[in-house]
Amino acid sequence: MGADHEAVRARLGRVGVWTFAFDALRAVDVREAVAAIESLGYPALWVPEGGSSREILAHLSLLLAATREMTVCSGIANVTARHPEAMAGGGRTLADAYGERVVLGIGIGHQTTAGRRRQEWEDPIGRMVAYLDAMDAARMGPDPDVPVHRLIAALGPRMLQLAASRAVGAHTY
Repeated sequence: MGADHEAVRARLGRVGVWTFAFDALRAVDVREAVAAIESLGYPALWVPEGGSSREILAHLSLLLAATREMTVCSGIANVTARHPEAMAGGGRTLADAYGERVVLGIGIGHQTTAGRRRQEWEDPIGRMVAYLDAMDAARMGPDPDVPVHRLIAALGPRMLQLAASRAVGAHTY
């Protein structure tokens, strides 16, 4: 395991909070709720991106701005929802603003998600590799002081192998 992996693992801790609950709340209520969660001592908060949830990069920004130390993670940001340059630029902006406190979990989603977004579902591994290549090639804004820490949603052996080689780890939800 590399130094980045160990640092991210330490920041995430052994137990965190994962919730869809904020999607039904107004921003003012989200800020209050996340501050309460942080006050309970949880080191990490995970929020997903579903078909009817908040836009994940804006959501992460809202949560990070409302906390002081908690690590905030996308669990996951779906690659069918945005262009890889937008994902890279958003991740870089968040890392520039919040440093080590942000972890960008990204995933390929599922066939139903792709269909709902009128995208083809084929070769998930190849699609993720191409997406990561495009993210890595994107240069938007200044380089943050810390790298964008990313996790890849993975269940099968090939995606887990990809996560090991192209991210700080896997999000196995």
